[in-house]
Amino acid sequence: MSEVIYVISPSAFIKIKEITEKLKKINAIGYISTLGVSQALKEKVDIDYSLDNGVRVRAFSHKPFKIGDLPLYESEAILLAKELDAILIANDKRIEEEARRENVKVIDVNSFLNS
Repeated sequence: MSEVIYVISPSAFIKIKEITEKLKKINAIGYISTLGVSQALKEKVDIDYSLDNGVRVRAFSHKPFKIGDLPLYESEAILLAKELDAILIANDKRIEEEARRENVKVIDVNSFLNS
């Protein structure tokens, strides 16, 4: 049985520590996109705890492109989730809708934390 893979949308960084704890608890793999890391640094979001506790950084394998009117860092998270056949953890209805249009499985951050 393969492990479940999640990509954490920058929109969900507000609960990054709780997401990391949940990923550890359920023994799942978590990724943050490279543009997500850049955005976290720009917004002074502390992702060190997550990186120290198994969340991995990965780039989309091609040059990322914008999806709809989403910022490039959110688009890359969707593209990465699609590429990895992962579930996107998001905290924004627009991002969730765009992800679904791209046939990406998506879960709201609160639903993920409460599951």
